[in-house]
Amino acid sequence: MKTITITALSALICSGVSAKVLMQDTGVNVGWMQEISSESEDSGQYSRSVISAQHRTVADWGMVFVKGQMENLGATSDDLNGDDGDVWFKAMTTVYYNLSDTGVMGWYDLFVNQNQNVAEVHNVLGIAYKHKFQQLTVTGGVGMNYFSGHTPLGSAEGILTPVARITATYPVTQKVNAFALINAHLHRDTDALAGSFTSWGKTGHQILAGVRYTFAPQWDMNVTYRNFNNWGGYGEDGQSIVTTVGYHF
Repeated sequence: MKTITITALSALICSGVSAKVLMQDTGVNVGWMQEISSESEDSGQYSRSVISAQHRTVADWGMVFVKGQMENLGATSDDLNGDDGDVWFKAMTTVYYNLSDTGVMGWYDLFVNQNQNVAEVHNVLGIAYKHKFQQLTVTGGVGMNYFSGHTPLGSAEGILTPVARITATYPVTQKVNAFALINAHLHRDTDALAGSFTSWGKTGHQILAGVRYTFAPQWDMNVTYRNFNNWGGYGEDGQSIVTTVGYHF
């Protein structure tokens, strides 16, 4: 309930701001997540289907992005023990609010990862800076993450961690766009996590790098390499490739 409230509240606030809308995009994606490392197996991760829906609005005040994702819908993939795999739900919200005309922005970020047994909720509040180097657009941010979650071992609540993020986009051609993201947790309180997320270390990261190919009006294909460490259901390390086809309307 807390997660749903935060997500809805952030979307409501942004939609209610009187502003000039510069771009809006809503899409759905269907595809497959293929785990490609033995470290993924050590974290109990397995290949599975992916279905997502997302919306992005860019306005003169800033940007809001909201995404919901279901993985292994219908438990069609087995886990590593041969039993029905868990159904995973992820929610992501990013809000950038322009504080000046120089690229400085307020930054809010939400990341939720959960299944029937485990839940992670990350809320980040910070400051970011956006700059364009010719066609390459780079956004960097620093902030504090408020973490809560639970595992079968126990729960954690109110853990504060400094975080940093950098994103980059580059239009390779009119139809091909490259993108990358790095999220890093810099100094976790491992003592506070000892009773729940026991395998997490003081640092963790999420790395994404991929390309998006628009092959027809309103249709695209996305291939994304992912590397998680102590984050998003991965206890130590894990690598996967996600391939999806998307429709935009």
